[in-house]
Amino acid sequence: MDKEIKLTNYNDEIITFKLPNFDEIKLIEIIILSGDELCRCIYPDKVIQYDSDTHFRYMNYYDGIYLLPKNKLDEFNSFIGSSYEKLEKFSKFYKTEQMRKNKKTAEQVEASSGTTSPNL
Repeated sequence: MDKEIKLTNYNDEIITFKLPNFDEIKLIEIIILSGDELCRCIYPDKVIQYDSDTHFRYMNYYDGIYLLPKNKLDEFNSFIGSSYEKLEKFSKFYKTEQMRKNKKTAEQVEASSGTTSPNL
């Protein structure tokens, strides 16, 4: 089953992406770079990255990262606010230690399968 995710860029514009095979996703990471949201979907055999920046940002300022529980996707998509406000709201779902553990798992998956980005 496919679902969609709505990412916010630094201008608070919403960009919608299709998440193929949603049931197979193991982990959803949301990264904020210079106010733009990036989404990394970790599958058992690959990592797919979606980037809300459609104008190619000139600088990457790391603003934060959090894990989005799959069962919170609808709430995430309907949330009205900036990427920073989403960071404040949704980063509370996981403790730092859990994020470190899952981040390590994500890096292991990425190292073994490579990353594909539909925005390139």
